[in-house]
Amino acid sequence: MKNTAILLGALCVSAITGQAAVIFSLTQVQNFAMSGSAANTHIEQTWDFTTLAGWDDVIKIDSITVTEHFSSIIPIINGGPNFQSAIINFGTPLGSQAAIYFLFNAQTPTGTKTTTLVDPFPGNDGHGHTFSSSTITGAGILGQFDTRVARNSGNFTLDSITIDISAEVPEPASIWLTGLALLGVAWGARRRLIPSFLTRRHFPE
Repeated sequence: MKNTAILLGALCVSAITGQAAVIFSLTQVQNFAMSGSAANTHIEQTWDFTTLAGWDDVIKIDSITVTEHFSSIIPIINGGPNFQSAIINFGTPLGSQAAIYFLFNAQTPTGTKTTTLVDPFPGNDGHGHTFSSSTITGAGILGQFDTRVARNSGNFTLDSITIDISAEVPEPASIWLTGLALLGVAWGARRRLIPSFLTRRHFPE
């Protein structure tokens, strides 16, 4: 019984530390035509991953993938198309916030642009910024942040943006296993207590 209790205790610890890899994904459809017009030079987005089931502010982020889709790219107007994208300071008004990490440095848009940041995260985006979980933390809440796509030159349309965050969260099976292990430990203790109680009782002869 002692060995059983030790085994169940070890099982309980293992279950408590069980993690599962989960991908949280959000997509924003923009359909925003970017041009030299003052109202069309950039567009900001607010992201809130806390609305997704299973998200928690203590999860460990393994990677973040950003995919931007473009269309109607005109290569010869106004010096040719060029854009850049960044995570910006969380807050309002969006248009006044400074960049805190560049996702795409200045480059030509194509149908699909994708970048993935993997833990351990890169130390420099080319502009002196580093990426960490605090980069996607706004007002003290992990998973709330803002981004900006900016036109440097040319005419093109930003169709959509998708952000996928891969993170480690407590595995439901491990949580269930934890409960089972605790019940096993309790049952083992009960079986030890009953014989001990019976041997101490005095019955009339």
